[in-house]
Amino acid sequence: MKRLLQILMSSAVLVLCLPSGAEGAPKPGELKEIQDDSGRIAALILHPGTVRGEGDLRLGLEWNDSMADGHLRLVATAAGFMDVLPGPSLHFRIDGAFVSLTPDRPAPGRPGRVGRSYSIPVSFVEDLLEAEEVEVRLDLEGLFAEGDFRKCRRGSACRGFKQFLKRLRRIRKQREPSQQEK
Repeated sequence: MKRLLQILMSSAVLVLCLPSGAEGAPKPGELKEIQDDSGRIAALILHPGTVRGEGDLRLGLEWNDSMADGHLRLVATAAGFMDVLPGPSLHFRIDGAFVSLTPDRPAPGRPGRVGRSYSIPVSFVEDLLEAEEVEVRLDLEGLFAEGDFRKCRRGSACRGFKQFLKRLRRIRKQREPSQQEK
Protein backbone atom coordinates (compact mmCIF):
# COMPACT_ATOMS: atom_id res chain seq x y z
CA MET A 1 0.00 0.00 0.00
CA LYS A 2 2.82 2.39 0.92
CA ARG A 3 4.57 1.72 -2.44
CA LEU A 4 1.32 2.31 -4.36
CA LEU A 5 0.87 5.62 -2.57
CA GLN A 6 4.46 6.63 -3.48
CA ILE A 7 3.83 5.83 -7.15
CA LEU A 8 0.55 7.75 -7.16
CA MET A 9 2.18 10.75 -5.48
CA SER A 10 5.04 10.68 -8.02
CA SER A 11 2.54 10.57 -10.88
CA ALA A 12 0.53 13.40 -9.37
CA VAL A 13 3.64 15.56 -9.08
CA LEU A 14 4.59 14.79 -12.68
CA VAL A 15 1.14 15.76 -13.96
CA LEU A 16 1.10 18.97 -11.91
CA CYS A 17 4.49 20.05 -13.27
CA LEU A 18 3.52 19.82 -16.94
CA PRO A 19 2.70 23.30 -18.28
CA SER A 20 -0.72 23.78 -19.79
CA GLY A 21 -0.53 24.32 -23.52
CA ALA A 22 3.02 22.91 -23.49
CA GLU A 23 3.14 22.96 -27.29
CA GLY A 24 3.34 26.77 -27.37
CA ALA A 25 5.46 27.16 -24.24
CA PRO A 26 9.04 28.36 -24.84
CA LYS A 27 11.73 25.73 -24.55
CA PRO A 28 14.78 26.26 -22.33
CA GLY A 29 17.41 28.19 -24.27
CA GLU A 30 14.98 29.22 -27.03
CA LEU A 31 15.80 32.53 -28.73
CA LYS A 32 12.93 34.85 -29.66
CA GLU A 33 12.98 38.09 -31.67
CA ILE A 34 10.30 40.76 -31.34
CA GLN A 35 9.84 43.27 -34.15
CA ASP A 36 8.47 46.81 -33.98
CA ASP A 37 5.86 48.21 -36.40
CA SER A 38 8.52 49.03 -39.00
CA GLY A 39 9.84 45.44 -39.01
CA ARG A 40 13.06 46.20 -37.13
CA ILE A 41 14.02 43.90 -34.29
CA ALA A 42 13.12 45.77 -31.12
CA ALA A 43 13.84 43.04 -28.59
CA LEU A 44 15.74 39.79 -28.28
CA ILE A 45 14.84 37.26 -25.58
CA LEU A 46 16.70 34.11 -24.64
CA HIS A 47 14.35 32.02 -22.52
CA PRO A 48 16.28 30.72 -19.52
CA GLY A 49 18.40 27.70 -20.42
CA THR A 50 19.62 25.03 -18.07
CA VAL A 51 22.76 25.16 -15.96
CA ARG A 52 23.88 21.62 -15.11
CA GLY A 53 23.90 21.05 -11.37
CA GLU A 54 21.64 21.12 -8.32
CA GLY A 55 18.33 22.95 -8.01
CA ASP A 56 17.25 23.30 -11.66
CA LEU A 57 19.01 26.66 -12.13
CA ARG A 58 18.31 28.41 -15.44
CA LEU A 59 19.80 31.57 -16.95
CA GLY A 60 18.48 33.70 -19.78
CA LEU A 61 19.13 37.08 -21.40
CA GLU A 62 17.01 39.99 -22.60
CA TRP A 63 17.78 43.01 -24.74
CA ASN A 64 15.58 45.75 -26.16
CA ASP A 65 16.38 48.87 -28.12
CA SER A 66 15.53 51.16 -25.18
CA MET A 67 18.29 49.73 -22.94
CA ALA A 68 21.47 51.65 -22.36
CA ASP A 69 24.06 50.85 -25.02
CA GLY A 70 26.12 47.80 -24.13
CA HIS A 71 23.75 46.55 -21.42
CA LEU A 72 21.53 43.49 -21.11
CA ARG A 73 19.24 41.95 -18.56
CA LEU A 74 20.29 38.56 -17.15
CA VAL A 75 17.40 36.43 -15.85
CA ALA A 76 18.03 33.72 -13.25
CA THR A 77 15.29 31.26 -12.27
CA ALA A 78 15.07 28.10 -10.17
CA ALA A 79 12.40 25.50 -9.55
CA GLY A 80 10.44 25.84 -6.35
CA PHE A 81 8.44 28.23 -4.30
CA MET A 82 11.21 29.67 -2.11
CA ASP A 83 11.95 33.29 -2.94
CA VAL A 84 15.32 34.62 -4.07
CA LEU A 85 17.15 36.32 -1.21
CA PRO A 86 17.38 40.13 -1.26
CA GLY A 87 20.77 41.74 -1.84
CA PRO A 88 23.56 40.00 -3.74
CA SER A 89 21.93 36.69 -4.70
CA LEU A 90 23.51 35.52 -7.96
CA HIS A 91 27.14 34.50 -7.65
CA PHE A 92 29.68 33.48 -10.28
CA ARG A 93 33.14 31.99 -9.92
CA ILE A 94 34.80 32.76 -13.24
CA ASP A 95 38.20 31.11 -13.53
CA GLY A 96 38.67 31.56 -9.79
CA ALA A 97 37.43 35.19 -9.57
CA PHE A 98 34.20 35.81 -7.68
CA VAL A 99 31.44 38.13 -8.92
CA SER A 100 28.13 38.71 -7.09
CA LEU A 101 25.11 40.43 -8.61
CA THR A 102 22.22 42.20 -6.91
CA PRO A 103 18.82 41.94 -8.64
CA ASP A 104 17.11 45.06 -9.87
CA ARG A 105 13.64 43.49 -10.21
CA PRO A 106 11.70 40.23 -10.13
CA ALA A 107 11.99 38.08 -13.25
CA PRO A 108 8.85 37.16 -15.14
CA GLY A 109 7.79 33.91 -13.57
CA ARG A 110 6.10 30.71 -14.51
CA PRO A 111 4.21 28.45 -12.13
CA GLY A 112 6.65 26.59 -9.89
CA ARG A 113 9.64 28.84 -10.73
CA VAL A 114 11.11 31.82 -8.91
CA GLY A 115 13.62 34.28 -10.25
CA ARG A 116 15.17 37.71 -10.49
CA SER A 117 16.71 39.82 -13.20
CA TYR A 118 20.04 41.61 -13.13
CA SER A 119 21.35 44.46 -15.26
CA ILE A 120 24.74 43.52 -16.74
CA PRO A 121 27.13 44.80 -19.41
CA VAL A 122 27.54 42.74 -22.59
CA SER A 123 31.20 42.30 -21.61
CA PHE A 124 30.10 40.16 -18.63
CA VAL A 125 28.48 37.64 -21.00
CA GLU A 126 31.62 37.66 -23.13
CA ASP A 127 33.68 36.92 -19.99
CA LEU A 128 31.41 33.98 -19.14
CA LEU A 129 31.79 32.51 -22.61
CA GLU A 130 35.58 33.00 -22.78
CA ALA A 131 36.27 31.47 -19.34
CA GLU A 132 37.50 27.93 -18.82
CA GLU A 133 35.44 27.38 -15.64
CA VAL A 134 32.24 29.11 -14.58
CA GLU A 135 30.26 28.04 -11.54
CA VAL A 136 26.95 29.76 -10.75
CA ARG A 137 24.91 29.90 -7.56
CA LEU A 138 21.49 31.49 -6.93
CA ASP A 139 20.67 32.02 -3.25
CA LEU A 140 17.10 31.20 -2.23
CA GLU A 141 15.42 31.33 1.17
CA GLY A 142 16.92 28.44 3.11
CA LEU A 143 18.64 26.80 0.13
CA PHE A 144 20.35 27.49 -3.19
CA ALA A 145 20.55 26.33 -6.80
CA GLU A 146 23.95 25.95 -8.40
CA GLY A 147 25.67 24.51 -11.43
CA ASP A 148 28.38 24.55 -14.07
CA PHE A 149 27.65 27.18 -16.74
CA ARG A 150 30.22 25.81 -19.21
CA LYS A 151 28.27 22.61 -19.97
CA CYS A 152 27.17 23.66 -23.47
CA ARG A 153 24.44 21.27 -24.57
CA ARG A 154 21.10 21.69 -26.36
CA GLY A 155 18.84 23.84 -24.18
CA SER A 156 21.72 25.00 -22.00
CA ALA A 157 22.32 28.57 -20.91
CA CYS A 158 25.88 28.46 -22.29
CA ARG A 159 24.76 27.48 -25.78
CA GLY A 160 21.93 30.00 -25.70
CA PHE A 161 24.24 32.82 -24.56
CA LYS A 162 26.48 32.14 -27.57
CA GLN A 163 23.52 32.28 -29.97
CA PHE A 164 22.14 35.39 -28.27
CA LEU A 165 25.43 37.30 -28.53
CA LYS A 166 25.90 36.29 -32.17
CA ARG A 167 22.38 37.48 -33.06
CA LEU A 168 22.72 40.71 -31.04
CA ARG A 169 25.95 41.57 -32.89
CA ARG A 170 24.17 41.09 -36.23
CA ILE A 171 21.29 43.32 -35.11
CA ARG A 172 23.70 46.06 -34.04
CA LYS A 173 25.67 45.79 -37.29
CA GLN A 174 22.45 46.13 -39.32
CA ARG A 175 21.57 49.28 -37.38
CA GLU A 176 24.95 51.00 -37.86
CA PRO A 177 24.21 52.52 -41.30
CA SER A 178 20.81 53.80 -40.18
CA GLN A 179 22.43 55.39 -37.11
CA GLN A 180 25.01 57.19 -39.28
CA GLU A 181 22.32 58.59 -41.60
CA LYS A 182 20.67 60.49 -38.74
